Amino acid sequence: MDEILTAIRRIVAADERPGALPLAAPLRAADPADEDEVLELTDAVAEDGTIRQLPPHGARAATNAPPVVSAAVSSAAASAFSRLAAALDQPDPAREPPVIGGRTLDDIVGDQLRPLLQAWLDANLPRLVERLVAAEIARIAGRSGSNGG
Repeated sequence: MDEILTAIRRIVAADERPGALPLAAPLRAADPADEDEVLELTDAVAEDGTIRQLPPHGARAATNAPPVVSAAVSSAAASAFSRLAAALDQPDPAREPPVIGGRTLDDIVGDQLRPLLQAWLDANLPRLVERLVAAEIARIAGRSGSNGG
């Protein structure tokens, strides 16, 4: 940090030759322990060598230019964003499952499908598992047969 400030001071310092900038000393490599530190610049050097103070980070620079939008438009936009934020906080009725007789539609459909699913599994699961186990055994046996021979 001191080396940076020294280099800036050399550049800012008055030079006998107008427009010529002195060479700055090479900077050392950054210390890995300083990686979490944030460097905030507080001064700016103009082309003529003068120094001006920069506004704090996030602060709007003082200018004489009027704002881009009027206060009424700015207020309306802020109000619209507030309504949007409030709407996002409200539960969406379209996403709530329909309720019939105190039960959700998901519960009713699940109750209707459960016996059908159970019948299908009773009829097909043993054959399905047997086929998959046989295929896995054949795959393992084929792999061990090619490695041992």
